[in-house]
Formats: sequence, C-alpha cells, structure tokens
Amino acid sequence: TGDYIFFVDSDDWIEKDAIEILVSLALEHGADVVTSKKQTVSGDSSKRLRGRDGVKVYTSAGYVELMTRPMGVFCFPWSRLVKRELFDGMRFIEGRVFEDLILMPHVIYRANKVVESQRRLYCYRRNYSSITRSRFSYKAMDEMDGYVSNVNFGDEIGNKKVVLYSIMFFHTKYYYYTLRVWWNRMNYRAYRKKYSKVALWYWKRLFLFCKKCDGNPMPELVDRIG
Repeated sequence: TGDYIFFVDSDDWIEKDAIEILVSLALEHGADVVTSKKQTVSGDSSKRLRGRDGVKVYTSAGYVELMTRPMGVFCFPWSRLVKRELFDGMRFIEGRVFEDLILMPHVIYRANKVVESQRRLYCYRRNYSSITRSRFSYKAMDEMDGYVSNVNFGDEIGNKKVVLYSIMFFHTKYYYYTLRVWWNRMNYRAYRKKYSKVALWYWKRLFLFCKKCDGNPMPELVDRIG
C-alpha cells in the first residue's frame, strides 16, 4: 500500500539507514527506481564495506541493457527500491524459478530514470545451499526461458543490445545445462528437443550481427549495432 516496494532476500540484510538513503535519492532525483551497490558476505560475517559517496543516473533503457549484459547488474529484484505503480498489471510467475529474470526488465523499463547509489547498502549472503547452487534439476532450466523472454523483449522495444546480450547469456547457459543434463544422466533428448532449434536460430542471429559489423569481434560489435 506504500509508494515504493523494496526487496530483500530472506537470508540477506540491509544497512540500518538504507531505506532512508534510497528514498531520499528517489525524491531528490525524481527517480522511479533507486538501487545501491551490494557487499557480499559469507556465513555470519559482519564485515562492512560502505563504498563511496555519489550516484549514477541511467535512463530506463540504459539500465535494462545493464541488467541483461553479461557481468552487468543482472535482473535480481533485491537491493532495488521501485515505485509501486511500475508493478501495475505485472506479477512474478508463481511456481517458476528465475521468475525475476522474466519480470524485472519489463518493470524497470517503465521507469522514468534509475539512480544508483555508490554506497554498499545491501548485504548479500553467499549461501552455498541456495536455489542457484543446490542439486541440479529441470526447474533450474527455467532460467533458459528467462533469456528467451528477454530476447523477445529486446525485439519488442527495438533494443539490439538487449537482444544481443540475452542471446549471449542463452548460449552460455545452453551448453552449461547440456553438460549438466548429460552428467546427471537425465533426459538429454527432451532437453535438446526443447532448446536446440532456439539455439540454432540465435546462432544465426549472432552471425547476422557480425556480418552487419564487417565481421568485427566483441566488444566493438556491441557499440556499433547499438
């Protein structure tokens, strides 16, 4: 019922003044989304790295590119203060793993701007029994559908960088899960049947990108097709 929603995972925590700082930045900059840097801790460690002062301001499209870019800020909802109205008509898909990967780019794209505090206000606990590190299962491959969703979203908004980044992520995970399925003696044919045609189409799209850029490799490719 409030003006903003802030996400914290159940095994993480935030600094005591985190909400105060983020809301103040939202009001100061008139931003729909405000986020901060994170600090990663292991176990019960209480080590604090406050980071430096200052902010970075992004357009919504620019930040969505950063969310989908390999080694970017990713699509997690945690650490982000989001104006509640951006979720109107949108909800996380129940029963899905990596449901944030599908939803958050759509939500953030609705924002007028995104402000990032350079202070480390979110404490991310590295948990080796978490969903992303637990025993492999078919549910983990919901992640693949998230990248397909992001490719389609990039096409929808006409952002070639989002398309390219999402295709790169898809292929990285496609071969990773291929090995995991084979190693765990799961139904390899069913997995290949579901994703092999998509993988082939995405490879063709990557080759087309390269052709338009005179065959130049990354990172020049990303800048020249943007």
